[in-house]
Amino acid sequence: QWLEGVIMVIADKPAEVWRDEDRYLFEANLAVLAQKFLNLHHLIAKVQAAGNGKFAARLISITNADGSETREVIWADAAELKHVERLKIELEALAIWQELPLRIKQAALAELLQTSMTTSQSIQNPVASDTKRISTSISHKRSTNG
Repeated sequence: QWLEGVIMVIADKPAEVWRDEDRYLFEANLAVLAQKFLNLHHLIAKVQAAGNGKFAARLISITNADGSETREVIWADAAELKHVERLKIELEALAIWQELPLRIKQAALAELLQTSMTTSQSIQNPVASDTKRISTSISHKRSTNG
């Protein structure tokens, strides 16, 4: 009974009233939820390994067009956070930064992250291929069924 409850939460409807396409939606939602749990687990493991000092940690994940994914926990201690804040203020004060649309700013930051993560020790996500396989499977089933 608890499993039916979990399935209903993930699919957003009881299994008894599912149509064929609801199964594919469930699989996609489950893959997304599983990825969130893996991300949280990875972040917690890195935080615990780093000790109990004061710091800020972020799990950064970049998914490329080919489905490959690079993940890295980026963290800074209290002293480093002062430099981070100063850099952020200086970047936001640049005239070109203020003039650019948000989409361009995000693309630039993504490129910077990709470059820094590729040159440092990065962690490949073992679930990325499964998530891609599930998404491909869902798309294929929809095209052949619909």
